[in-house]
Amino acid sequence: MQLRDFYFDIVKMDGQFTKDLAQSADSQALIQAVIGIAASFEMFCVARNVETASDAEVLTTLGADCLQGYHLGVPTLTPPWRQ
Repeated sequence: MQLRDFYFDIVKMDGQFTKDLAQSADSQALIQAVIGIAASFEMFCVARNVETASDAEVLTTLGADCLQGYHLGVPTLTPPWRQ
């Protein structure tokens, strides 16, 4: 069985890879590779645990499709659009 045999729509990167991304060239290389693989298979790429503006900037520059984390908003049971 090969990766291309699966039909995934989304790749969601674990927060351990995105934490302090702006300061880690190794993590940036790994994230860039994951984003490249996702793009090759036409998958939507989500980065989790984005906690700083600098990490968000790096992820955006590398081509992540979506960012999640405290830098962008805290988890809540009553999102603002429902109030």
